[in-house]
Amino acid sequence: MFGLRSRLALLMLEQADGGALAGLDVAGRILLWSPGAGQLTGHAKVDLLGEPLSTLYLPEEHSQSERDLRRAERDGRAEVERWFVRRDGSRVLVRQVLAALHDADGSRVGFSCSLRPIEEQGGIALLRHLGELILSSADEGICGLDTEGRATFVNPAASRMLGWAPEELIGQVQHEVIHHSYPDGTPMPSSECQMYAALRDGQVHHSASEVFWRRDGSCFPVEYRSSPVREGGRIIGVVVTFSDITERLRAGERERQLLREQAARAQAEEVERRVRGMLESITDAFVALDRAWRYTYVNRRAEELSRHSREDMLGRTPLEVFPRFTGSRSDQNFRKAFAEQQVVRFEEHDPSKDTWVEMNVYPSEEGLAIYFRDITERKRTEERLRLFESIVVHAYDGVIILEPQRVDGHLTRRILYANEAFSRMTGYSLQELQMLETMVLTGPATDPAAVECVRDALRRQEPIRIELLAYRKDGSTLWTENSLVPVKDEEGDLTHWVGVSREVTERKRVEEAALRLVREEAARTAAEAAHARIEAILESITDAFFALDREQCFTFVNRRAAEVLGRTQEQLLGQPLEGLLPEEAWAGLARGVRQVLEGHGASECELYLAPLSAWFECHASPSGDGVSVYLREVTARKRAEEARRRLSSIIEATPDFVGSTDAQGRGLYLNRSGRHMVGLAEEQDASAWNIASAHPTWAARRLLAEGVPTALREGVWAGETALLTPDGRELPVSQVLLAHRGPEGQLAMLSTIIRDISDRKRAEESQLFLSESSRVLVDALEYEATLHSLARLVVPRLADSCIVAMQEGDSVSQVAIASRDPTREPVLREVGRTKLNPHTVVGVPSVLRTGEPELVSEVTDAWLRAASEDEEHFVRYRELSPDSLMIVPLVARGRTLGVLVFVSTRESGRHYGPADLSLAEGLAARAALTIDNARLYKESQQTAHARDEVLAIVSHDLRNPLNVISLGAAFLLKHLPQGPEAASWRKQADLIRRSADRAVLLIQDLLEVAKLEAGRVAVERNPEDVGGLMDEVVELHRPLAEARGLRLELEVEMAVPPVLADRSRVLQVFSNLIGNAVRYTPAGGRITVRARREGQLVRFFVSDTGKGIEPEFLPHLFERYWQAKGSREGAGLGLTIAKGIVEAHGGRVQVESELGKGSTFSFTLLVAGAPASR
Repeated sequence: MFGLRSRLALLMLEQADGGALAGLDVAGRILLWSPGAGQLTGHAKVDLLGEPLSTLYLPEEHSQSERDLRRAERDGRAEVERWFVRRDGSRVLVRQVLAALHDADGSRVGFSCSLRPIEEQGGIALLRHLGELILSSADEGICGLDTEGRATFVNPAASRMLGWAPEELIGQVQHEVIHHSYPDGTPMPSSECQMYAALRDGQVHHSASEVFWRRDGSCFPVEYRSSPVREGGRIIGVVVTFSDITERLRAGERERQLLREQAARAQAEEVERRVRGMLESITDAFVALDRAWRYTYVNRRAEELSRHSREDMLGRTPLEVFPRFTGSRSDQNFRKAFAEQQVVRFEEHDPSKDTWVEMNVYPSEEGLAIYFRDITERKRTEERLRLFESIVVHAYDGVIILEPQRVDGHLTRRILYANEAFSRMTGYSLQELQMLETMVLTGPATDPAAVECVRDALRRQEPIRIELLAYRKDGSTLWTENSLVPVKDEEGDLTHWVGVSREVTERKRVEEAALRLVREEAARTAAEAAHARIEAILESITDAFFALDREQCFTFVNRRAAEVLGRTQEQLLGQPLEGLLPEEAWAGLARGVRQVLEGHGASECELYLAPLSAWFECHASPSGDGVSVYLREVTARKRAEEARRRLSSIIEATPDFVGSTDAQGRGLYLNRSGRHMVGLAEEQDASAWNIASAHPTWAARRLLAEGVPTALREGVWAGETALLTPDGRELPVSQVLLAHRGPEGQLAMLSTIIRDISDRKRAEESQLFLSESSRVLVDALEYEATLHSLARLVVPRLADSCIVAMQEGDSVSQVAIASRDPTREPVLREVGRTKLNPHTVVGVPSVLRTGEPELVSEVTDAWLRAASEDEEHFVRYRELSPDSLMIVPLVARGRTLGVLVFVSTRESGRHYGPADLSLAEGLAARAALTIDNARLYKESQQTAHARDEVLAIVSHDLRNPLNVISLGAAFLLKHLPQGPEAASWRKQADLIRRSADRAVLLIQDLLEVAKLEAGRVAVERNPEDVGGLMDEVVELHRPLAEARGLRLELEVEMAVPPVLADRSRVLQVFSNLIGNAVRYTPAGGRITVRARREGQLVRFFVSDTGKGIEPEFLPHLFERYWQAKGSREGAGLGLTIAKGIVEAHGGRVQVESELGKGSTFSFTLLVAGAPASR
């Protein structure tokens, strides 16, 4: 191999041109790579050895390498231009000379390759190369034509679209091949071919309305552009670029179709919008149902009448929205309209709401269109009209309705209606009466003056009451008492007259008969006999009756009239009426009598006679010689009316809401306070209110579901609800609901009394707030935390901003602030810092000085100026924009600690009043006590910290000297002689050692107590056998007891379970308790240690037979440092430590003692495995 490479290298040097050199084997793989080749391409030899030469070619030209090698093999030499890819990715155009290499016997051994960069024309070649690539990869068809129209170039896209191979098109006249006919197949002359037009005029020609023909004879629409190609100002050909626009045309057609559909849809939507607008604007309700009976449209009025929203109805069926729809009249008629495809009209009543609707159902292919309107008022009006008509038809009195009608310039009173009583009275049928004018019923004997009075009232359109002599159809006469009333419309125009006629012929006959009898009797007999008969006739009348002549003197008085007038009949006869009655009673009667005497017909009035304390209804009517007067007593009726008026006045004056409704809850009456609460004007009818409408939803539900049923069952219901005020607020109220029943037990009406309890509720809320604030404040023991909690409590419940300022000597410093708007906190800090100016009469210094709160309902600049220390303080105050404020002192234990400032800004609109101040004072009182406790707690913490520091010093600085003393004493005891001469020295040394040991134990007890109080005592609880623990306790302390002459006994119940305990700590508890027992039990006594189970606990006892403990000492036994009087042993810490250790185990310590008998200390520990106690 080495020889072959050497020969190749020599042959390359002999045969190849200078420049970059490479040697290839027979397969084209690189064997040699000269430095020049490396400089040209940037590739190192180690990267390319063994790689094919095509590695350096462009990716799309790799296949060219094999052809170049075959050409060099065939021709002995191949010279080509190729683009090589450098190592850095850039390209270089090189001239590559490949030469086949042969050995001495003529066998081919490889190739030599000479590479030279082509500096000149390199850019043009690159551009040409790129251009060819662009033409080859373009999606548009591109072809070049010479001046004869023959193809010189055809790119792949054009070949693909036309179905011809490029070589088949090149050299062909393109007009004859692809452009010979119009779209309809008509031949196209070459003179009209736009491809050739560019050759003729040198202009660019564009066309989008022609077709090109494929090889298979089909055509396709194209958009093409023919551009001339020039060289030196001479046209040498054209370039035709074209695109198949079949899809574009189809897309355009689809787009036009879409636009048409969109236009049609928009038009339909506009029509639908207009229809919907009309349906929304009409006063009738309208809904649409599809064929599946689902709501597809609901207008606004339908929402109101059905009391369901569109969202609740759309897409659902009537049965889903209205559970009682099935089987209803609506259900039947909807199905009828849908099945028969006919319009159905009907009315339906909803008993639950007592409402009527009129429905018009129109079927269509899409479903049903339903128009309906609320006709409740019409139905009620019709019902009232039927009731009225029933009353009128069956009335005993005659009733007519007249319509004013102008005939020949004169107003007539044509009869529109007459009831049966009137027809019976006059003898005319209704049809006959409708052809008559009212005045036809008068006749020659009718009083002309009375007729003229009627005509005058009709002209003046005023009501009139008069007696007339009328004529029947048969010509007979009758006396009638007539009332005629005009009826006018809303604009005040006369529409009808309503007349009521009562036949009084019999009464007139009685009167005339009486007078006629009087006259006949006077003519026939003496005057006394005549008066006797008249008296007999008129005395039978129970009402008071008297007759006056035209001079208004009494001509007849019956017995009842004499009683009423307070005279005898003899005293009254012949006397004038004037002067017999009080002035106030005389005026009304005299006026009525004059009216009758003047020919204005009968009159009525009411009289009150004070001497009788009685009311009378007075009826004066004309008689033959004067006036007849009837007096009927109506005192009972007037008193009932007066009682009703008084009750009404009381109800109207009460501040409570008082109202009544009918059995269906519709309003009948509402007092003034009730109208004010619900926003009902005085002139509005009470029916605009109902028993549930003035309440919020939750209250109305409670009233209807609980209140009304309870009232119906028990007669009364009371509870708390709420009213909706006119401005939409909920007003808390206390409500009483009463059910009133008729004579037969049926519900006649409901009444309700409602009282505003907002003040009480506000007080309850304030108390709740104070309770909550106490809890929050108590939770914060730290002094600063308490102040910040207080500020956060106030905002935003009571204020927009709050300052808690504490007094420190002669100044006040803000300690805590809170604000609804955090940007105001810096200003609050500045305002909170102030000096105690003795001359300030308002503001924080004044409240601190006097201890009295200050309420400023409306803050003015004058107040701000008076409360400010200086101009800067005034400016800061104004930046807060206070609208109202309160300054409340924080007073605890008789000392003013600081102030609490409540600030309300204009944004919230809150104005403080006395109730707010009372709440603020309550909060301040609680806060002050909590703040003072926090201060005391802080001081105690500081004291405890100081104590801990002292104990640390004691434990560290005293224990070491004591240990030295103890060791020194032990050393002396060890080395002093044992003889009697050293006994006193040994005694002193022993005393020193024992004293040092006691001092060390005292220091340990002090440290132990400090740990207990700080909660730093750690206990490691493990299951411990009680028997073994008690044995160890007794064995440890038996020598101490025996040394004092005491018996130490052990009593343990059988099967006492193990306990959770820190063994060493529990032994320490026993040591303290047994040590105390040994100390206070005289010689010969007994100490007993016991244990027994108590549920989930085991109780341990240490009992002695000592002298016992005074009862007043028992509460202090476990206090640190406490010792009984006269006791000097120990530091008083043993029991405190024992109690702390037991409580750290979760147990409790108890003591029982009886003087002269001894004491028993006990404590509990948790049984192992039992739930932990809390």
